[in-house]
Amino acid sequence: MARLLSQPIDQQISLSGTWAHFKLIQQGFENAPGTKLSYYTGKIEILIPGEDHDFFSV
Repeated sequence: MARLLSQPIDQQISLSGTWAHFKLIQQGFENAPGTKLSYYTGKIEILIPGEDHDFFSV
């Protein structure tokens, strides 16, 4: 049976925004283990590691 929440590959999202936007997004992801957020000169990046990442990082 397929798992609906399965995420086999990493997902990367890039957005434009301010530091205030970044802090709000950061609050929304604080309970998402493994999610990496970065902010630099108006660019917000979100990296959500997939299952393959966990497999190969061991």
